[in-house]
Amino acid sequence: VAVLDCGVKASILRALLDRGAAVLRLPFDATVPDRWEGRRIDGLLVGNGPGDPALLAPTIEELRRPSTRALPTLGICLGHQLLALSRGGRTFKLKFGHRGQNKTAVFPDGRALIVSENHGYAVDPASLGPTGLSAWATNPDDGTVEGLRDRSGRVLALQGHPEGHPGPQEAGFVFDLFLGKVRRRA
Repeated sequence: VAVLDCGVKASILRALLDRGAAVLRLPFDATVPDRWEGRRIDGLLVGNGPGDPALLAPTIEELRRPSTRALPTLGICLGHQLLALSRGGRTFKLKFGHRGQNKTAVFPDGRALIVSENHGYAVDPASLGPTGLSAWATNPDDGTVEGLRDRSGRVLALQGHPEGHPGPQEAGFVFDLFLGKVRRRA
């Protein structure tokens, strides 16, 4: 799994390694290689980081590249926002950022997940129509997009931090879903 490091936390890398993934950590503005140490790259994680996602033009352009777009991809926090921008979506600055260990993401089947968050921007749900992405989860407090997925099933994104578990670890299923897609591609 290649990881575009926009400020990725060690616990995200550990979550991948603990699940048996080989990890190639790349800077935010890198081109994702097709191969690494003789092996094909079979997945991409776009990590978290600070600030306005629109300022990371090199990352957005890389996510638009056809060979990169073909990979199973997981976006976390800033990576969630960058994936939306790379597909033509928009983000906006929140009046009050989402910060804390007890933010709720509600999924279409009614499941709710409590996640840690620390972000000041959000994906504009009205911009998702032509992107091929749909809201996978929403925040019940303000209606913001908490998760994205695409029609092909290759792309998953979560605004919160699935690796952040000050208590229960139920958000780890996001890594399991992603790595399942990676292993099917391998």
